[in-house]
Amino acid sequence: MKAAFALFLCAVAAFADFEYRSTVRAGATPQLTTVALHGGRMLRKGVNHIEIIDVDKRTLTTLDTRNRTWSTMTFDQFRQALAAAAAAPAQQPDVNVSAGIRSTGQTRTIDGYATKESVVTMSTTGLAFEMHLWIAPEVPGYSEVRDFYRRLSKDFDWLPSTAAIRDRSGIARLAGRLLSQSSLLEGTPIETDITIRPDAAGNSAPPLQLTIENSGFSAAPADPALFEIPSGFTQAAVR
Repeated sequence: MKAAFALFLCAVAAFADFEYRSTVRAGATPQLTTVALHGGRMLRKGVNHIEIIDVDKRTLTTLDTRNRTWSTMTFDQFRQALAAAAAAPAQQPDVNVSAGIRSTGQTRTIDGYATKESVVTMSTTGLAFEMHLWIAPEVPGYSEVRDFYRRLSKDFDWLPSTAAIRDRSGIARLAGRLLSQSSLLEGTPIETDITIRPDAAGNSAPPLQLTIENSGFSAAPADPALFEIPSGFTQAAVR
């Protein structure tokens, strides 16, 4: 479940570049993801894994930096792979935004940013999610992230990831939904506290708690090479 969250969170000229770091804390070892936007593409770079979403070409490219391999699938191929992996009903959970988004009026100063709290709740079969977002006024350039998700929403209302194909619990897809929902809010999420609880009678499993911290915001031009297949990588079959 933690790994799923860790992986898990117009014309090119019309969009500026933007970059930030997202750190997931769900145990002793924080997991860092670098997020960068360039034109109609979003890159999410972890320790051994990179995913690039291109909303213009409607493709999802995955790079395994440990084994130096890469693969690309179209959005349609991704949907087909997701459907093929859905042998178990839990693979495709029904996500219900049960209580929508509400502001609590609470405030905190985080890393020098004056933030206000908003709460998003979601539920699916067997699980209930509560996400507390601490949102600062607009960080210059962060609107590019929101614009990207709005364009992506024509195909997906969540952040697609190949982790969703491998994850039979459906947690990766729910993580992508939470990320996309939070990024559409006005302002910039600085910290997000997520609690996942069993939502079934008789299930006494302890809740899972995660914190996502966003930092290192930059609107400087991104290196276009970050969004290309590096030299020496071998194409792998789409799985």
